Amino acid sequence: MPIIVPTTRKEIADRIRTDVQNALPQSNPFLKESWIDALISGIAGRDFDLYKFLQLAFRQLFPDTAIGEFLDRWGNFKGINRNPATTAAGLITATGIDGSIVPIASLLSNQADVVYETQENKTISSQATDVATLTRAGSTVTVTMPADTPHHYVVGLSQTISNAVNPEYNVTAPVTSVISELIYTYEISTTPPTPDGGANIKSTATFASINLRSQTFGENTNAANGDILTFAIAISGVNATATVQFPEISGGADIESDDDFSKRIQEAYQNPISNFNAADIIRVAKTVPGVTRGWVQPITPGVGDTSVYFVRDNDGSGYGTDILPDPQEVQDVRDIIELIAPANMDVVNDLHISAPTPLTVDFAFTAIEPDTSTMRDALFENLKQFFKESVDVGFNIREDGYRAIIFQTVDPNSGQPLKSFILSSPIGDIAIALNELGILGTVTF
Repeated sequence: MPIIVPTTRKEIADRIRTDVQNALPQSNPFLKESWIDALISGIAGRDFDLYKFLQLAFRQLFPDTAIGEFLDRWGNFKGINRNPATTAAGLITATGIDGSIVPIASLLSNQADVVYETQENKTISSQATDVATLTRAGSTVTVTMPADTPHHYVVGLSQTISNAVNPEYNVTAPVTSVISELIYTYEISTTPPTPDGGANIKSTATFASINLRSQTFGENTNAANGDILTFAIAISGVNATATVQFPEISGGADIESDDDFSKRIQEAYQNPISNFNAADIIRVAKTVPGVTRGWVQPITPGVGDTSVYFVRDNDGSGYGTDILPDPQEVQDVRDIIELIAPANMDVVNDLHISAPTPLTVDFAFTAIEPDTSTMRDALFENLKQFFKESVDVGFNIREDGYRAIIFQTVDPNSGQPLKSFILSSPIGDIAIALNELGILGTVTF
């Protein structure tokens, strides 16, 4: 039998007035500003409070509707704890006079007033690094370092190339872009042959690469590659600002929300766990703050192997490649999954943990009806939700699925549903390889 909860104090008061009039036909409980009206209004208010409390209490009886401390208790029954908020960590590049020292525990902040603390003493120095290749396209020179030799450069850092066979490459110029930890670019005004064949090419710059960690917790402590941080106190010989290195300062996460924690608890009840089965692996992976979804592929890429992929939907914009974990986040998940691996498993060679390979899917609409800005926004949000909830690693994306979610779109401004649309791309099912995850790209109209 459903429990009917009044939605307003007036609804309760009107019921009481009707009951009073039935019991005392000569009274007038509907008379405004009378003593009986005041009495009924007071009783109705307290009854309404009680109904709301009961409504909240009823939600705590079930793990899928419980919230707050009651949800924590449901998690305890399954041995699941809410993930705590975490700090962010990463590398910055500081510049200044050769020989100047950036002390440990130096404080820096970004434009949002998030404070970071250096984790080591570092000296700014001239550092020469081997270069694997130099290639040119137009005026842009791409510098690739040897494997496992990160450059630690940031955009704007002055660097000098030396020992190239073609002397036109041997210039001092600022870094114009950072492609990866091993690749960056700079500009030249000439057009020497490409690639350069030098065997002892060097790239030299004066800087310090410094580990730091946020002093506070939460997603807002993450910082993107290229973000500028300012020292709280001036340091002799050190420039006032430092720059976040590639890929980012990461790892910061808010305390796990009720929604995410509830999903983990429900998964524990719905998917019985045995030692190192898929449910157990994903359960453990999600204990790393920020991990929201995961996939396990047994016997992949070979017999005896297990491949695990995961994403962090709450990082960055919440869609696209922003959800893919960086190398440190992958290592964090590996460390905790190795703890539950069978004793006879070669975790180095047989356990493969990584971000899925993104396959970006762009949507191009030739026409939609009605064509309003709010309808376009709603279409984008629906597709974003579809890719978050219905797209999995290694599974093709069915045309019926994405077209159905498009047809379900409603303009939030007018309440009018989408009447028709013409989608020029994609067309048909979208093929997804075993290690790939479909990622929503651009949506154009």
